[in-house]
Amino acid sequence: MLLLMVPAFSFAQNADAVTGIWYNQEKDAKIQIYRSDKYFGKIVWIATVWTRA
Repeated sequence: MLLLMVPAFSFAQNADAVTGIWYNQEKDAKIQIYRSDKYFGKIVWIATVWTRA
């Protein structure tokens, strides 16, 4: 029975591997992925600043 629980336990340790700061596909922004009770993301850096004209 203990052997059946080992893979589930090792997967649980890597569940937060997605957290951190990542580039988007175009590499013109960085997104921070963090976890509270769910996973969230927010833009923390962007190469081009948009302004309203």
